Amino acid sequence: MRAQSMKPLSFAILVAVLMLLAMFLAQKASAKELEVIYDNGHTRDVSNYLYDISPEEVKNEILKERQIKSPEELIELIKKYRAEEKKNFDAAKKRQGIKTLFPLDTGGLIVGKVNSRTVSFPALKVPLCIIGADDASLQWFDQIKYELKEQNGQCWLVQANGIADLKKVLSHSKGIVPVMPIPGSMAKNRFGISRYPALITADVITQ
Repeated sequence: MRAQSMKPLSFAILVAVLMLLAMFLAQKASAKELEVIYDNGHTRDVSNYLYDISPEEVKNEILKERQIKSPEELIELIKKYRAEEKKNFDAAKKRQGIKTLFPLDTGGLIVGKVNSRTVSFPALKVPLCIIGADDASLQWFDQIKYELKEQNGQCWLVQANGIADLKKVLSHSKGIVPVMPIPGSMAKNRFGISRYPALITADVITQ
C-alpha cells in the first residue's frame, strides 16, 4: 500500500525534475543574449556576474529526497535559484551603469582661482561645492567639508577619468558630504562659472 501511494509522488517529482532541467537549458541559451547590457563600443561581458548553476548541481539538489519531498518544495527551490540570478545580474548592471558615467568632462571648466561675487539663486536651498578629482580640488574640499556637513551641503564632481578617481574623491568625502558625478557643462551653464573648485550658495560664489 505504501509503495503504491509513493508512485504518484515519485512520478510528479520526476516530471518536475525534467521541467526544471528544460528550464535550465533554455535559461542558459537566453543568458547569452543578456550578457551585453550596454554597447558603447567598449562592451563588457557580465556573464561572470550571473549565478551559474550546473545541471549536475541541480540534479543532485533535487534528488535528495530528504530535502525535496514534494513538487511544492521543488517549485520553491526554482524560485530561490531564479531570485539569486536576478539579484546578481541587477548588481552587475548597476556596476556597469556607473562605469558608463566616465570619463567626466568638465565642459570647459578649468582649475583655477575663483573671484568671489554676489549672485541670486533663490532655488538653491543648501550650499553646493564644485570639485574635480585633482589634488587642488581635494585639498580645498578637505578644508570645507565639515562646514558643508553642518549646512547639509552637497558636492558636484565635474572631473574624473574613471572609477579610480571616483574612489579617490570618496576617500576624502568619507560620507561626510554627498558627492554626485555631474557633467561640468551643467554647472557651467546653470551657475555661470568658468573655474573650480568653487562654493556656491543662494547669494554668493566663492572659493
